[in-house]
Amino acid sequence: MCSALCVCCIVVGGFVGDRLLTREGLIEYSQLPALAGLHVQFAQLLLQAAAHTQHLLTSQQTQLTCSLDHHSSKQSTVSS
Repeated sequence: MCSALCVCCIVVGGFVGDRLLTREGLIEYSQLPALAGLHVQFAQLLLQAAAHTQHLLTSQQTQLTCSLDHHSSKQSTVSS
């Protein structure tokens, strides 16, 4: 009896949270990535930025240390 019943549904809009969306808005919302995936991407972005900042802050010190070591070894071979 239920199989003979044809139900047709047309979505014209709906609520997501406290917002009323049109049909197009609901379609766009349904195609958004999962929130957990966005959290992971955001955390990776923050870690990448922090690593780049650390590299920028330490690269000059590393270069100076290498230059001083090279100069020191050059001076010790000249004085020997």
